[in-house]
Amino acid sequence: MRPTTSQIGLLLSIVLLLMFLNAGVAAAQEVCSPLVAEALQVVGAGCSETGRNEACYGNTQVSVAFQEGITPAAFSDSGDLVSLPELQSLITEPFEDASGNWGIAVLRLLTAFPEETSMTLVLFGDTELNNAGEMGAANRTCPAEFLEQFPSLRDQPTFSSITHSLSSDVYTVIGRSADGEWLYVEDYDAYNVGWIPAEEIELTCSADTLSIVDDSAAISRPQLQAFTLENGSAETCAEAPNGMMVSTPAGTRGSVIVNNVRLDFASSAFLNAVRDDSMTINGLEGAI
Repeated sequence: MRPTTSQIGLLLSIVLLLMFLNAGVAAAQEVCSPLVAEALQVVGAGCSETGRNEACYGNTQVSVAFQEGITPAAFSDSGDLVSLPELQSLITEPFEDASGNWGIAVLRLLTAFPEETSMTLVLFGDTELNNAGEMGAANRTCPAEFLEQFPSLRDQPTFSSITHSLSSDVYTVIGRSADGEWLYVEDYDAYNVGWIPAEEIELTCSADTLSIVDDSAAISRPQLQAFTLENGSAETCAEAPNGMMVSTPAGTRGSVIVNNVRLDFASSAFLNAVRDDSMTINGLEGAI
């Protein structure tokens, strides 16, 4: 399902509000004000049809690098779309007052944990995103309920290697043993993974649809569910900062790993990770 124009427009309106709050009343009268507003209008018009797991070229300048072995697609004009699984990195350029350029890209990321939902990311200014996930399709997952009150995870599919008890109320089965007697489970809240006997789990899907896990380290995640984020610190226009906006649809939550930190969003938030410095997260709506 593609986002509606109003969904993209709402997120860009939040971005615009953030710009003016950051600038202050006096600075809002500077020459960059109309240029920023014009850039956001271009993005709203060009990226309203961005689909799941796609990146949209919003406003000049944006550059991308593709995964090894992927034939580069055209990505130079507002509205150009590329597949997220094919990207290795994406860079948006800082605001330039002489030309009015302000790099903006819109990404719609399909996340699988703790539930399948689409997360909208808007990158702008001096921002670099690098894929930290694995190439290839993500494993089929399946929500589960446990038949025992205190299930325990094993690091290997044997009854004698208990590692820890599950503490979450959200569990996802992400694989199975070749004989189907053991299931590989993720404890969402504690972010632990391990094996549990299939007889202790009631699946909401057929076990045959799950991938056979021979090596738990080989479990793949959806592309760009894990990535690094870097921002420049210099800003020539207070209304055109560097950073990333994140938003999930109302009533849903999604999880991504940013700079090796897992973040759970049921909200709209602004992220800024200055190079060689700390990452700041400002919640604008909902919970993080």
